[in-house]
Amino acid sequence: MFLSALLSPMFANTGQTAMAFTLATNRRQLRTTSSSLMPLGASSSVEIRSKSPVELISIDNQHRRKDKRRHDGNPKIEVLKEYDLPTGLRNMVLDHIQYDSSEQILIIDDSGSMRLYDGHLILETIDRVRKARNIERTEFTNSKADGYISRWTESQETSKIITELSAKLGMELQIRFVNSKKRIRVSESRFQNNWKVKRAERGMNSVTPEGGTPLPQTIEKVRNDILQRQGQLRADGKKVTMIICTDGRLNGLSGDQDPFERIEDALLSLRGLPINVVIRLCTDYGPDIDFYNSLDKRLDYLDVIDDWEAEAREVEEHNPWLNYALVLHRMRELGLHGSIKLLDDLDERPLQEDEIRTFVALLFGTTANLLPNPICEWEKFVEEICRLQKGEKKHKNPLTNKCGPWIDVKKLKTHLGLI
Repeated sequence: MFLSALLSPMFANTGQTAMAFTLATNRRQLRTTSSSLMPLGASSSVEIRSKSPVELISIDNQHRRKDKRRHDGNPKIEVLKEYDLPTGLRNMVLDHIQYDSSEQILIIDDSGSMRLYDGHLILETIDRVRKARNIERTEFTNSKADGYISRWTESQETSKIITELSAKLGMELQIRFVNSKKRIRVSESRFQNNWKVKRAERGMNSVTPEGGTPLPQTIEKVRNDILQRQGQLRADGKKVTMIICTDGRLNGLSGDQDPFERIEDALLSLRGLPINVVIRLCTDYGPDIDFYNSLDKRLDYLDVIDDWEAEAREVEEHNPWLNYALVLHRMRELGLHGSIKLLDDLDERPLQEDEIRTFVALLFGTTANLLPNPICEWEKFVEEICRLQKGEKKHKNPLTNKCGPWIDVKKLKTHLGLI
């Protein structure tokens, strides 16, 4: 029941049920071709004639078609339907697994600094027994810390979700720790309470955070593994997704080199290899967050993600028209930026008009070049968004604490400079 609770949690503070999964994407939809797009000069036998009114209506409505049959027969699509994912998002997830990355390595930071209390949870009732008098403070703990949720607890919640989702979606998952020598493997599971998933959770619960943070060395070990396998990975056209749950604080490293230079060098050493990286930060300490965000902007194979609310605030800053629902957050944690770069851009910069059109098409499972052009047909574009999301479930916005549509049309008009 853990996964269901975190993907469609009942928030006790609002009494609302929030469906927790979000966002849609599918780059291969942009590659689909149609005879209707063939240049007239491609064949001398082409008959040029006027379109009838019925044909014109048919062409005008092409962009409303959704590719619902793409993964017909795939049992994993039912897993995604349980959480009200739009068609496009479902296709994007399944395409990512089938064509891009079906293998994940989850690295969990079990260093002593993960015991600090500035973590965040989706299910806020967990870990409330930790009282403020037990908080461990240091010079790099954020003064605005929640006070009863540890970084380790946030990391455990995220890691369990990744584990259960990977199993249900048939992705191979290997769990490693920064300090503990324990390694856990999880493969496809038809049921949420499958013994492999439960065994993985017991293994994660048995680890206690303590010691330093030899994260650069851990990344180097993964790099060596990828180097040995890169030939087969490239032949298969696949990449490995490495997900790191950490507070980013590097303690106890030997040598004179700056700790942040060492982690930067370790990440740079992955350039050119068949790997995508997600750093899931479990901290509120500003300088550390700023450092990793700066890496995120420079490395196209890296996506740095904070907790749900913090990420929603970053998205709000650049793209306020988007409801950053929990499902979208979870999809990014799984490493889908490796298939859809726009997912990584949402919290970094405002999307341009053509990118918004692409995003809308990916989200709802239609074709971008058949949608109205928001530059010269913005009224039709906005109307079409309203039609596309009319039949979709609403999702909780962590900033307003209310359920709403994926796209706020009024804010989108402001974003485009139309009002």
